[in-house]
Amino acid sequence: MALLALVGVLLLTGPGASLPATGLVLGGVAALCRAGYVALSRRVGQLFPDWTGLSLALACGACVLTPVSAATGGVAVAAHPAVLLTGLLVALLSSLIPYPLDMAVLRRIDARAFGVLLAPSPAVAAVGFLLLHEQLTKRQLTAIVLVVLAGAWSARRTGRRAAPESRPGTPAG
Repeated sequence: MALLALVGVLLLTGPGASLPATGLVLGGVAALCRAGYVALSRRVGQLFPDWTGLSLALACGACVLTPVSAATGGVAVAAHPAVLLTGLLVALLSSLIPYPLDMAVLRRIDARAFGVLLAPSPAVAAVGFLLLHEQLTKRQLTAIVLVVLAGAWSARRTGRRAAPESRPGTPAG
């Protein structure tokens, strides 16, 4: 099924488009960062039974990024303080709401199954495109469908493997 997902991703590149090495490296780094996020979120969820670990992580992130943000964009924010409300909304929707949901899920399922749950992300992004009145090509829609199908197939296979162990009284083998 990884091949199906790969075909979907390759369809997102333009026909005959070259894949610059920098883009491939950055894509690989992004994938490693996402895997690290999943592994670390799972670990923090296991170490802290409540939301203390997440609160500490968000506070540390804010302490590290606030001075950088102030130095790079502080003048623009001071000139237009209304953007702080937009920033608060972005923070809620991109961090404060999804991170606790991710951690709650990672406390109940393994990291591989969680990764499979992320497969529909391109479909969610497509909804954003529609809300912004942008057009998706048939090629892009096909790519999204392939990636989502690969994730669904993987989830189906993961569920079948886990099913015998989850039944009470069934010996683990």
